[in-house]
Amino acid sequence: MFHQQVRTRIAMLLYVGEPSFSQLKSSLAITDGNLDAHLRKLSSAGYLHSRMVLDARPHTVYQLSESGLHAFETYLDALRDILNLADEMPLKS
Repeated sequence: MFHQQVRTRIAMLLYVGEPSFSQLKSSLAITDGNLDAHLRKLSSAGYLHSRMVLDARPHTVYQLSESGLHAFETYLDALRDILNLADEMPLKS
């Protein structure tokens, strides 16, 4: 699920905070439709929670669910393992 560039970036932003739709859109520099499609994929996998915040202007904020947090940390561990293996490989001459 996370091995797609935009969803990896979304997950990283959710890993460190609870951004709004507009904050995600601005940080990722993608269209509303593209962001919505990726958020729906994460939500349908059970990796995402959203809630409405009623400030001066109502907006929706997003966060990783417990299973999303676990899945993303597992994904990050797998990437670290791959990078560690790459560091151990001899360089081609």
